Amino acid sequence: AQLEKQNLRVKLDERNENGFPKYKLLYYQLPKKSGKTALLAGEGLVQLLLSPYPTEENYIISGDKSQAAYVLQKIKDFIARNPNFAELFLVQKNEIIVPSTGARIEVLSSEADTKSGKNPDWTLADELWVQKTRDLWDNLFLGTAAKPHAQMIALTNAGFDKKSICYEVRELCKSGEFKEF
Repeated sequence: AQLEKQNLRVKLDERNENGFPKYKLLYYQLPKKSGKTALLAGEGLVQLLLSPYPTEENYIISGDKSQAAYVLQKIKDFIARNPNFAELFLVQKNEIIVPSTGARIEVLSSEADTKSGKNPDWTLADELWVQKTRDLWDNLFLGTAAKPHAQMIALTNAGFDKKSICYEVRELCKSGEFKEF
């Protein structure tokens, strides 16, 4: 398990020659209770604190808003446990803001039709296998393409539907067709 987590971190943190994430799209398929939610919540916190891009748009999506809010709650827990963070963040119900930079991480509902104008810097799709349609994923994926430093991460159990967006993303990343996936 330790080696598995080490490999997880390497892929998340690798950068290309321009300092952008080496992988624009990452797919993590891990079993339940392997710590994947806490790991990626930690990555969301790092994104808020250390990204050099002001007014950053960071999103958490899932099959429904309450599942996505679970990841945000983990980030809130990290903030609450560190007294040095108290002045850095504005913690609200569905988002966390860094007032000094305007960076934010926000939970999005699963309705895709209101998300087409978004240009994410970082997106975490938690439990991608429960996404009812591919529309939300596609909207955010297209928005990610507009920024060379943007990154999307699918964090999921396997699921079982080989016709789903989850399986499609899995196969796309596994194929090696695109070096940044």
